[in-house]
Amino acid sequence: MVELINNGEHLTTQGFTKIISLRASMNKGLNEELSKAFPNTIPVNRPLVENTLIPDPHWLAGFIEGDGCFNCQLKKGGNGRTLVVLRFMLSQHTRDIELMKSINEYFGGGSLNKDG
Repeated sequence: MVELINNGEHLTTQGFTKIISLRASMNKGLNEELSKAFPNTIPVNRPLVENTLIPDPHWLAGFIEGDGCFNCQLKKGGNGRTLVVLRFMLSQHTRDIELMKSINEYFGGGSLNKDG
């Protein structure tokens, strides 16, 4: 989309249609308002990423910075103690399950949970 805009293609009907088609192919697709405004939109096919190997720790650090988070939770434990629970979470679309498995293996443990 950025390349289309940088090239000024968004100023043409064809270029704008490309942008709407790209937006339709994103995780949640078009929202209700865009769907009504552009009912004949055909989402762009997204390529399947087959290489799920972690190329290096710097790549992984950048990926986590964009999509990961740390969580700290205080829980009441036995004997009136307070437990501190630290958790690292990383969320992706279900189509990226193989990448998530690869990241899990890279760290040598953890769990994968599918919501929904």
